[in-house]
Amino acid sequence: TGRTGDYFFTLIQPGSTTNYEGRVMVRSIDGTGNLSFGIVKGNFGSDTNVANIWTPHVYSRFTTYVLVVKYTFIPGTANDAVSLYVFDSSFPMTEPGTPTVGPISAYTSADATALGRVALRQGTNTRAPSLRIDGIRVATSWFTTVLNLKMSVQGISTGSTLGISDSATVYIRNSALPYEIVDSSFTVIDAATLNAPFLLSNTLNGNYYLDVRYRHSPMFRNGINTWSGTALSITPYNGGSYNFTSAASQAYGDNQVFTGSLYSMYNGDVNQDETIDAGDIGSTENNIDLDGYSNQDVNGDNYVDASDLALVENNVIAGVGVITP
Repeated sequence: TGRTGDYFFTLIQPGSTTNYEGRVMVRSIDGTGNLSFGIVKGNFGSDTNVANIWTPHVYSRFTTYVLVVKYTFIPGTANDAVSLYVFDSSFPMTEPGTPTVGPISAYTSADATALGRVALRQGTNTRAPSLRIDGIRVATSWFTTVLNLKMSVQGISTGSTLGISDSATVYIRNSALPYEIVDSSFTVIDAATLNAPFLLSNTLNGNYYLDVRYRHSPMFRNGINTWSGTALSITPYNGGSYNFTSAASQAYGDNQVFTGSLYSMYNGDVNQDETIDAGDIGSTENNIDLDGYSNQDVNGDNYVDASDLALVENNVIAGVGVITP
């Protein structure tokens, strides 16, 4: 690319193919082949007139760099900020205090209303760069890794799948006493595959217990908190995976029930006191004929009836409760 430089990567507003926001640029101007990278918010022509939008001219051709563009929404008009980070070695686990360029909010172009797409684009063919780009990642936080769980819940299990797709929350806990919570996330369990991908933002490299709770909102929960049988190794960015359904021992204390062809987490703890007892029976009985999504609806059919009560009563007889390390 030439002295003027050009953009090659940009964020785009949802549904648009022309509203480019957070444009990442590159140029070569010193005759040695060295490069600098730049960042503008929106309009390429007007925003390049803003000062200090370029990195120092110290980057080399035929070298792999990791670039991070950050778009920050700020209340007001035409004052959103963009930042650019450039890394030539290991990627830091936490966001550096100072970007390589920015944050800059002095652009005259309009702010984005939202962001929903990314694009690779040759801005102008007479000065566009020739690059190889790989590993594009989009997130709303600096650090995100995916923890893939496979799980089933007793009341909504069909024996091999789930009758409905419902939510779950995972708490990531240190593997030694007092097992502090270091991260948490919620997602929807896929009814057909039983897969539940959780996005983590604070879990560093290490071994952790998984504390899984059926349903996202505490007011609707009726599951028994279920811990992983062992501590799981989680690697930042690469994440980890764990299958609760393959054996009872995948839960700490073998605290699962066999449903059809897989193991499922118990539910029926309607009042969330970590044991299924007379209090849960009473709450379910008092809400017979209740319609809708509720904690007394343990089989997920949006109606509280005798089938919900029977499941709770059976788990009371079985002495089901939370088991932790």
